[in-house]
Amino acid sequence: MCMQSFRVEIKNRCWVEASFKLDEYKNVLSVDWHAQGSFDLIQECEKFFKLALQKNLESLSVVGVKTAQLMLNELLDKAKGVYKSVDDIEICHCRKINRSEIIDAILLGAHTPEKVKKWTTASSGCGTCRSDVDKLINELIKRDVSKS
Repeated sequence: MCMQSFRVEIKNRCWVEASFKLDEYKNVLSVDWHAQGSFDLIQECEKFFKLALQKNLESLSVVGVKTAQLMLNELLDKAKGVYKSVDDIEICHCRKINRSEIIDAILLGAHTPEKVKKWTTASSGCGTCRSDVDKLINELIKRDVSKS
């Protein structure tokens, strides 16, 4: 048996922490979780962590593109060891917008390049970073839409 703890957050907005107690086959024996954020986030966490009990960690997934669902997917990726951490690099050099700001906007509902541009001003200068914004949107939400 082992205990693994993970945390995901949107800086200054909301967060989810979970400690999974797993058996040697990665079956979830228990979950101790805490979250701070919207009612939707708390409700999604409650539903997900109840369903996770007695299931294999590798078989768990969350479908949807709401903030709560994207956060739970990131938490699962961390728990499964497939989460790819990327330094907070500057994506939009004209407006000095970092990757994390764009990701936060996408998690909060900016699911199109136009919304990301409106919410963050990324790609509103020369437009060179537009393809990077498109890639981030595809990475974060397109995979979840294809599952539904």
